[in-house]
Amino acid sequence: MDVNTLLNRLVMSATRQQEAAGQRLGSVANEADGRAGQAMAGAGQAGAVHISGSGQALYASNRARQTADNGDDIDSSSLPDEIKQMLKMIREIKARLREKQQELVAVMADQALGDDERKARMAAIQMTIGSLSGALVSATVTLNKLMNSMSLNDTQKTEVMKLMSK
Repeated sequence: MDVNTLLNRLVMSATRQQEAAGQRLGSVANEADGRAGQAMAGAGQAGAVHISGSGQALYASNRARQTADNGDDIDSSSLPDEIKQMLKMIREIKARLREKQQELVAVMADQALGDDERKARMAAIQMTIGSLSGALVSATVTLNKLMNSMSLNDTQKTEVMKLMSK
């Protein structure tokens, strides 16, 4: 099995787990949003605005993708194409990890959530973070194996490390 296939499967697995967790939380979130809307209407809080967790996640996702899509520095490098592809995949995984970490912080700080809903959302996000972390480790190991098998020179290895750190 080639490297791209393996990494694509890892990313797809993490995405499926994230989607499944989101679906499980959907019913809890809808119920909580309904209760929050009723409470706000009853309290007469006309000036209050609450951005749902899914809205915050969408914003973070779009922001992370914009950052990850800018792989011009990788494309313009002197590295072999396989290494470039791995670096792009690692950046994408890192961006998704940052997104999920931001989402976790937002859920932890959201006072509008009940304890049960907060715990459920946090558990789902933590599960996704775990999957993405595993995918990042696998991608990094694969990148190291590729670098060794291609016998990169010291300059190229330094370039890989520099690009990975972004």
